[in-house]
Amino acid sequence: MVGLLERMRRDAARGALVLDGTRYLVIRPETVVTFQKRVEAVLGAARGGDVVAEGGFEGGRLSTHRFLAAGFDARGAAEAMSVMAPEIGWGRFEITGYDPAARRLEVVVYGSPFAEAYGPSAGACVCHLIRGVVHGMAAASFPGGEGLAARETECTAAGAPACRFVVEPRRALGHWALPD
Repeated sequence: MVGLLERMRRDAARGALVLDGTRYLVIRPETVVTFQKRVEAVLGAARGGDVVAEGGFEGGRLSTHRFLAAGFDARGAAEAMSVMAPEIGWGRFEITGYDPAARRLEVVVYGSPFAEAYGPSAGACVCHLIRGVVHGMAAASFPGGEGLAARETECTAAGAPACRFVVEPRRALGHWALPD
């Protein structure tokens, strides 16, 4: 099987990296984390984190729709996203819970570049971009995806061995929801 990086093409005229018609961007995690910390400083940690997660949500939703359009079923799309993540430097994703009937997705990420770039967080979970991506994956995969909420329950920046993300129906998670 040809890896993702081998399939990526450089469009010199546009100055773009393109994979299957979709443009990608190579960016240092420190760039994202510096932006995140500034947004958190301006909006407060909770709202700032949600704003960053909204960007991840859109990326996760669009990528999942692309896999679905290519003929993957919902579970296969989530698994393809998990295979893609380490290829583009987002850490190693492991789906540890997948229940379409309950509309629940749980993903553990080993080696989050965002937690690493953030540094020690005094107990706070900081991988908001990944939280958004996992939320977007679930929203695109499960019926009634707009009624889901996501949270990071463990984070290596807070001292955990891995980062854990849970997406469930909004009523199960209370305020841990991105706006519809």
